[in-house]
Amino acid sequence: IEHIMGEDLDKGYTLNIGNLILLTKKLNNEAGDSEYLIKRDTYKKAKNILVEELLEKYPDTFDKETIKERAKELSEYCYNNIISVDLGL
Repeated sequence: IEHIMGEDLDKGYTLNIGNLILLTKKLNNEAGDSEYLIKRDTYKKAKNILVEELLEKYPDTFDKETIKERAKELSEYCYNNIISVDLGL
């Protein structure tokens, strides 16, 4: 699991779902603790639709507000497409 913004953020953001993406171990290591603008080049190598969507939606910046926005979008997606379907809501 890759932390888009470094792990030096406060815990409320570091472990927030909006700050996390799935990468292979190799790409995660390559991304390291670089700034988002540098990490994008590594992310482009990922064969993952969620990473592609991240790069498309946030081509230039990724900050605390972006983390909150992305967390809200991901939670709504999970609720609407997974939880409510499983519960028949």
